[in-house]
Amino acid sequence: MFLETDPLWLQSLFTAAVTLGAGGSLFVFALNRKLSFVEFLHRSVLAGIVLVTLACASLAGLAVAYGWMGYTGLKVYLLLPGSILLVVLFGEIRLVLQRWRYHASPPVSRINFHFEGQSLVAEHVSSSSDRKFHPITTTDLALLRYEVEVAGLGLTQGAARRSLKVVQLSDFHYSPRLPFAYFRSAVELAIQEEADLVLLTGDFVTYQEDAVRLPELFEGLRGRLGLFATLGNHDYWSGAAPVLQGLKQAGVHLIANDCVRLPLWDELHLRLCGIDDPWGVPAWQPPDFQAGDLNLIISHSPDNIYRLIRYPFAGVFSGHFHAGQVRFPGFGALVVPSRYGRRFNRGHFRFKNFASSSDTHLFVSAGVGSATPLLRIYCQPEIIVVNFYIVS
Repeated sequence: MFLETDPLWLQSLFTAAVTLGAGGSLFVFALNRKLSFVEFLHRSVLAGIVLVTLACASLAGLAVAYGWMGYTGLKVYLLLPGSILLVVLFGEIRLVLQRWRYHASPPVSRINFHFEGQSLVAEHVSSSSDRKFHPITTTDLALLRYEVEVAGLGLTQGAARRSLKVVQLSDFHYSPRLPFAYFRSAVELAIQEEADLVLLTGDFVTYQEDAVRLPELFEGLRGRLGLFATLGNHDYWSGAAPVLQGLKQAGVHLIANDCVRLPLWDELHLRLCGIDDPWGVPAWQPPDFQAGDLNLIISHSPDNIYRLIRYPFAGVFSGHFHAGQVRFPGFGALVVPSRYGRRFNRGHFRFKNFASSSDTHLFVSAGVGSATPLLRIYCQPEIIVVNFYIVS
């Protein structure tokens, strides 16, 4: 804290900075938690809020510079923005602790691809060290592989260590503003995985007229057990009917607040559920779970996770956040449209499951495409591949 004897310009600058920091923190806090419920955040609204915040900070600084408030009045005034900043600091500490609490295993492998005109080309290992000098990552896709062990399903010893390979693709936001070849190349990478199960976790388009190319985009994409999807908020905002038609033509099975039960092996079944509501309290109701089933669920938004860990799900697959689209080295995303802020912005998280002896694993994909802005900075799009190993 500055002293009363410090020059007015320093007191003024400090006051303006604290006011700006507090106002900006409140704005980011509100934006994180309300962005999912706003169809389109108009640039004029965003610019207006920024200008108001800057104006308040400037007025506070001028009030000090011109002596409109004394030193005592200044100290009283600073209690408000100072308290806000202290709460924000406490929140950041709490965020670090929560991420540590839910920390799960990193990917066992990562392959980076760069889009070169017509296709995604794998990068050489040596080029990864230069990534920090290339912040624009809009079409620099990564393929991440995870491994998860699931126990407690009652398998016989001879059936131990069977595996289920799941590929997740999310948040295409297909638009001709980016090359169709980029999106198609991402799908072709998924096809090459020859997965048992392919999951699409919503936000296929941003604008309704672009849904007509979904059958072409997903042509040939299959899984041994099927190709399943749930819708996202942008699919609803753009008008769900063309999206549903495009997915149907592509052979995608939509799971709308429902579940399907599929045979895996002689002694084991897979129950796959889907939450169709993009956010909030879902209309989905739990089925009658059967002992010995492997239970997975797709939910466009990870915000449903605390409800889902009350049921015996081994895996939850989500997207929605785009990992923030704009990330800062060493800090991560600033804006993530979640009621929990940046807690589950991307990656693999593990929770204690209250209905089974196994954990629940949450996978939050950064997505394949970009929405608004049509840009990714230090935020690679990605495909997630998870091998579930069933152990006795």
